Amino acid sequence: ITPSAGADVVAPDERPGGALSVAEHLTLVVYPFHSFVALNEFQSAVRALRGVKNTRVRRFYRGTLHLAVDYEDIIPLVERLQEMRGMPFRVVSESRQEIELVLEEARSLVAAGEG
Repeated sequence: ITPSAGADVVAPDERPGGALSVAEHLTLVVYPFHSFVALNEFQSAVRALRGVKNTRVRRFYRGTLHLAVDYEDIIPLVERLQEMRGMPFRVVSESRQEIELVLEEARSLVAAGEG
């Protein structure tokens, strides 16, 4: 009996011990927040992401949030952040210790369509 093609390939999640996850402890620097409602929604969205173990507000000043995030997963946090729906942003900079995000106005897209 011949094994089917690719039968000897082991998927990452099926390896002994599972896929290799990476633990990250970094700070998200996110701005501009125009309301505490938006701030709370953003924090909740980050906490809900798979792999996020803990978050702590390090600083919030003049609309800029410094959020410490403990994260562990096989997908880097900067990629996992793309899963947040309803929170348009762009990554301004990224290092091993910090990811800087600029929030983009979702309302501006709606306003552009009104006339």
